[in-house]
Amino acid sequence: MALRIRYNSDVVTGAIVLCVVGIGWYRVRTIPFQGLQAGLGPAFFPTILLTIVTFLAIILLLKGLFFVKKVVKSESRTEEVEQSLLVRILLTSLFLAYAFLFKYLGVLISSGIFLLVAFLLLRIKPTIALIITIITVGLVYLVFGLLFRLNLF
Repeated sequence: MALRIRYNSDVVTGAIVLCVVGIGWYRVRTIPFQGLQAGLGPAFFPTILLTIVTFLAIILLLKGLFFVKKVVKSESRTEEVEQSLLVRILLTSLFLAYAFLFKYLGVLISSGIFLLVAFLLLRIKPTIALIITIITVGLVYLVFGLLFRLNLF
């Protein structure tokens, strides 16, 4: 049984993310790492993030290599492409507005607005979008506000 490597977005994205993570691992190895008894050192958080992203990139790469995507034919392909382009432009504009408002509204409020509007643009049900936004902003507050004691306002 021969392995056929197909070109698809999962393989390309997984490979690119693994390359970026490799650069991150190279850079983080120079940061001193402390034991847990001495307190968490400056290398702890980047190491955790790089481990998680490496794991997810490998899963994405394997998914792209071994699982076939089903092609769904759309009746109104031109309408779908036009709508997709409009959503991309709106999401890019929303991201730029988020980056601008970040400074004035703080992390929590601007992140909440960004997430909620992005979910609605992506046609997520409003109740689910609101629940996910509240949970995400709450987790950001718990981790960065309470655990790391960063000013989020």
